[in-house]
Amino acid sequence: MNSSNPPDDWPMAALPIGPPPAGLTMAEVDACFHIFNPATHCAIALNETASNVWRLCTGEFTLDEIVGSLAEHYDVQACDIDPQVRAVLRDFAAQGLLLVTPGESLDADIRR
Repeated sequence: MNSSNPPDDWPMAALPIGPPPAGLTMAEVDACFHIFNPATHCAIALNETASNVWRLCTGEFTLDEIVGSLAEHYDVQACDIDPQVRAVLRDFAAQGLLLVTPGESLDADIRR
């Protein structure tokens, strides 16, 4: 993990996650998202699981709600997938796919 990534205890459970920044170009192919961020000139292809996380990053759901929804979808315990969902969200933020509130670092909650 590099210094721009938040720690594993990233306190984001209580705040809505997303929405993504304006200007992203997205295409869904076979249930997987392909996203281009013109601000960073980077393209990313999400696997099906990361795409399922992405679909819930609308600004309507908290981390706990995202984890709960995915746990139900995959028929697993929320505590078993929470670390992986946090890792995916950290990756999204590090790649500029989710914005951090101005004045806060990635160690703070993602709010939009």
